[in-house]
Amino acid sequence: IIVVVMGAIYFLKWSLERDLISPAARVGVSMIAGVGLLVFGIKLLGRKYHLMGQGLLGGGLLILYASSFAAGPLYHLFGSSSMVAAFALMILVTITAGVVAIRADSMLVAIIGIAGGYMTPVLLRTTTPNLPGFYSYILLLSLGIMAIAYYRQWRLLNYLGFIGTYLLFFGSLDKTYKPADFQIAISFVTSFLVVHSSIVYLHNIARGNKSTTLEIIHLVANALFYASAAYWLIDDKYGRPYPAVMSLGLAVFYVVHVLVFLKKRLADRALLVALIALAGVFTTWTLPLILEKESLTISLSLLAFMFLW
Repeated sequence: IIVVVMGAIYFLKWSLERDLISPAARVGVSMIAGVGLLVFGIKLLGRKYHLMGQGLLGGGLLILYASSFAAGPLYHLFGSSSMVAAFALMILVTITAGVVAIRADSMLVAIIGIAGGYMTPVLLRTTTPNLPGFYSYILLLSLGIMAIAYYRQWRLLNYLGFIGTYLLFFGSLDKTYKPADFQIAISFVTSFLVVHSSIVYLHNIARGNKSTTLEIIHLVANALFYASAAYWLIDDKYGRPYPAVMSLGLAVFYVVHVLVFLKKRLADRALLVALIALAGVFTTWTLPLILEKESLTISLSLLAFMFLW
């Protein structure tokens, strides 16, 4: 199945380099292949080759992701509306992946489909980057994982989505990002923080379950990755002490969570303690970002007194 999917993706690249058929035909052939795998996979579910059917479903989703990406950012088949059309196609594929995975109760389908979604922009990267479209695409995948997380506690899927999101984001900062793209980058990485924080506790809250150590690690890692990215972006654009705005915003973000959780009387002590700790960490970090010398010493002393109290 992996060979078939890779063959379909490299067919797009190879036909582009050789200019064998028109872009519309390339995308059309790939979409037909993707739909064909989906139909065949659905027919195999619940039978002798159930596992193979799950793999075919995942492969079909991967090819449809690649075709949608090619139709928009790669070939601009829809003219000025290419990004909107490609985004709509990807929304449809993401919804399909979630529905099929939940109906088949198959984490394998979800993992193959989502992993293919994260691989697509890497395999079909272009020489003319489009950061708004690229970040919107990553956000769409994250939202798809969040929707699945509401119904199923598939931690491996959540972790793969988390790693894929930040790998692609940090990768875009290497060569593609420019200081003029600051507002776009900071807006989307903040949205990644919110979505992946929700993924951590959404299923547990909906089902009344308590968080495990794995969820707490996921929550803390999400905060640290976001803080690292946001600090670099703000420091590169404006310098010190403006990263303090980010750390203070994170402190408020987690304090609001604590207040809401207390008001709802959610019996998840581990998660509540982790949120309080994160609020305290980012509150404390704000002080050295703003103050220095005697003012910093006095402020840290007062903060220590508050924690002791």
